[in-house]
Amino acid sequence: MEWELEPLLLAAHPEFYEKPDRIPISYEHLEVVRRLVPPSWEVIRSEVWIFATPPNYPVRLQGWKIHLSSALGRSLEVLERACRVCVELNLAFKCVSDPGLLTRMNSKGYPRPAACKFIVVYPNSDEQFKHVCEVLYEEFKGFEGPYVLSDRRYKDSKVVHYRYGAFLGKAELSLDGTAAQQLVDPHGNIVPDLRVPYWHCPAWVTDPFDPGEEDEGPTETLTLGRGRFVVEGALSFSTSGGVYRATDSMTGGAVVIKEARPYTSENVGDGLDAVGRLRKEWRLLAKLAPTELVPAPVALFEEGEHLFLAEEFVEGMDLVTFVMGHNPVISRINPSPDDRRRYLEEIGKVWYHLALAMLEFKRHNVLHCDLSVRNVVLTDPKRGTVKLIDLESSVECGVDAFNRFSTPGFASQRHFQEGARDWADDAYSLGAIFLHNLLPGNLMFQLEPAAAGRFLDRAAAYFGLPKQVHGAIAGLLSPDPAERPTVEEVVRVLEDGVVPLEPQDLDTLPPEDVLESVVDRAVEYILSSADSSRDTRLFPGDIASRQSNPLSVAYGVAGVVHALKTIGKPVPGWALAWVLDKGYRHLNAERMTPGLYLGLCGVSWVLREQGLEDLADRLLRLASRHPLLFEESSLFYGTSGYGLACLAAYERTRQQRWLDEADRAGREIRQRAVENRETLWTSQKLQKYTGYARGGSGVALFLLYLAHATQDAAYLELGKEALEWDLRHVMPYPEMPDVDSLKRDPNDPDDNVVSHYWVDGSAGVVTALLRYWRYTGETRYKGVLDRLIPDCCRWYTAFPNLFQGLAGLGNTLLDVYEFTGDPRFLQEAYRTADGILLFRVERLSGLAFPGQQLLRISTDFGTGSAGIIAFLDRLRRALRGERTENFNFMLDSLVPEFIRAAEPVQTAGSA
Repeated sequence: MEWELEPLLLAAHPEFYEKPDRIPISYEHLEVVRRLVPPSWEVIRSEVWIFATPPNYPVRLQGWKIHLSSALGRSLEVLERACRVCVELNLAFKCVSDPGLLTRMNSKGYPRPAACKFIVVYPNSDEQFKHVCEVLYEEFKGFEGPYVLSDRRYKDSKVVHYRYGAFLGKAELSLDGTAAQQLVDPHGNIVPDLRVPYWHCPAWVTDPFDPGEEDEGPTETLTLGRGRFVVEGALSFSTSGGVYRATDSMTGGAVVIKEARPYTSENVGDGLDAVGRLRKEWRLLAKLAPTELVPAPVALFEEGEHLFLAEEFVEGMDLVTFVMGHNPVISRINPSPDDRRRYLEEIGKVWYHLALAMLEFKRHNVLHCDLSVRNVVLTDPKRGTVKLIDLESSVECGVDAFNRFSTPGFASQRHFQEGARDWADDAYSLGAIFLHNLLPGNLMFQLEPAAAGRFLDRAAAYFGLPKQVHGAIAGLLSPDPAERPTVEEVVRVLEDGVVPLEPQDLDTLPPEDVLESVVDRAVEYILSSADSSRDTRLFPGDIASRQSNPLSVAYGVAGVVHALKTIGKPVPGWALAWVLDKGYRHLNAERMTPGLYLGLCGVSWVLREQGLEDLADRLLRLASRHPLLFEESSLFYGTSGYGLACLAAYERTRQQRWLDEADRAGREIRQRAVENRETLWTSQKLQKYTGYARGGSGVALFLLYLAHATQDAAYLELGKEALEWDLRHVMPYPEMPDVDSLKRDPNDPDDNVVSHYWVDGSAGVVTALLRYWRYTGETRYKGVLDRLIPDCCRWYTAFPNLFQGLAGLGNTLLDVYEFTGDPRFLQEAYRTADGILLFRVERLSGLAFPGQQLLRISTDFGTGSAGIIAFLDRLRRALRGERTENFNFMLDSLVPEFIRAAEPVQTAGSA
């Protein structure tokens, strides 16, 4: 699947990520194509496209292609005219499958390099290309459509665009499992087919209509508005236009300039495109300007076919940034009752002023219609004063038509289902903001509306929310609009401030039998959600499984099978049969990377656990010859993951060849260290990473296991060096000088964002560091552990999953417990389970969990139920006093020293 189709993965199914070819379509476009092309032509649907190809058509590998755009109201006419031209000239083409999909692909949120391409025509020679451009130019005189950002227009056409790129293309597999089309230069070298939102032409190609110097990328417009506004930089870009920060040369004041491109974001219910919507926003800003609750409008002007709105730059911070930095659940570890009380009083002032702002909107007969934390700016955080921005969805009641724009997690179910809007829907958005400010789990509320009540009740107890305020927020979030309080009532509840009750700690944790029930019911759901009739997936999983392959450990079948085996549940025969039948076509070097979590090595490991030794051997041998095997060293993608899989095969079979292969992987990493130590922990094609999965810690742990298995001390020393890569990026947790965390991005010295997760944060480093401490006895490692372990001690994070969520933190804490014998860490792991259960999704067929971003259910290992139940089952057994081992593809059984301490060892205190 092409990465540019990602937004459409939400459109096909209300509960699962699905490929775009499963989106139900109307047949208007298909009927036009079927009616006009000869019966001998092949007509098929693939992804979002309908392809029409003459018999024996000589489709080229690459060349000049033509893109036609269209205003939505004339799309059928554009398609019919284009079809007739293509049939007359015997040209292959494709078109977007139906008008609804074209609406999405012309919309604000669609990726800019792919947006607005309605029809693609494939000439079979450069001469034919030039002829066809002229024919289409004449055919579409008088027609208009949105500009295709990746292309050039032909002459002054508003419909005909062109660019050089892949036709059939040469797909090249990347380490992340995706396969992108490539170009071949005149010397036979493979080069990327860059898909960027501006004109780009390969170095060896000359534009046949402009033989002069080619553009090399976007150029910055220095001034707008006939020189009045000096642009300082872009704040954001979308298909509908950019948002820029500028200086008004007339006043010297800072302004924000919003751009609208014609014919984009059409047909979203209000009859307007982006230009019409920006004109409406200008009018509403002028209407509300006397309230001083919105940015003051400065100017509305046209330039270069686009409309621009200049408005006051609002000084302050958006509510998301404020909450991330001030909410103690997010910014602190085990915050005290005083921390929670102070925050509730602080955020209560914001709530009051936000309710006052909504009251003023109501008095001016304006609905905001897209009220969310991103559209609220705190102008004075101490007083709690706010301004509301981004009024493109707002309406003057009785004057403007409603549109379907909204922010997931902040719009009512009625709006999503019916597109309806009234004062009660703005009230719901107000309540959603209040809840987000306490426990931000809003994105899953569309998937599981009942979760809002769970989150609110937990937040109310934890922060000491007064009963009247609790009731008001619960009322605002009611599924019945008639039960929601008016904004006047909300103002009255908040006008005397929010006086906290005594905050309650988590002193009641889910009993062991509840954990067992959750595991059993989650297994029921996983198995019931399988669809063995499909070729593209067996179990519903994360977006990443749609981008790469349906078999991987991280996001596919292998991870689910591994989790079932880990918790002692039988793996259905039909699941393995699907792997050997429909999934088998992926088990090759062209479709799968060699890696442990995304590729052949992980599948081999899991199939060996199922007794399929011959197939497991074959896949591991295939990985050993894979062209990407030595692309990088990481455990997730690269050489270390292969080496670890070979050690696992050696442990199970005791066949020397697998130990030799693991040694080969180690030697490759060692050689790379001799050549250039920076390439130890990264590749030339992927960015540098820190952390266990893609940074130094995972490489280090493989080298420790290898050192023990081969008794080669040089591997241990090299492993220490790999571990140091991550330790160099450990830094104090913001506002908590006694706690460390892992800097997430080593590429940007000014970016101090830290992570506590397994895949890219403290939990992953702790996973490796624990074992180095136990194996080497070095006291320095213990000191680092003492500062890193508290960063894992959290009962709430944004996601419940294994890779980037609570299950991964809890699993690491169980490691700490097993390696130290300290019961405090068992209790900390237990607390993460309580947070995980907030995210449960109840269904008749069992219990599920949302995947990454919380927008759809996932059953996979990395982001969904499989990884979560593997942790919960391990926790349940640990609570019963059983010794447990880390199920996340570890080999502690190779090292006798890795056993639970007979006596408790004094290490890091619980946070």
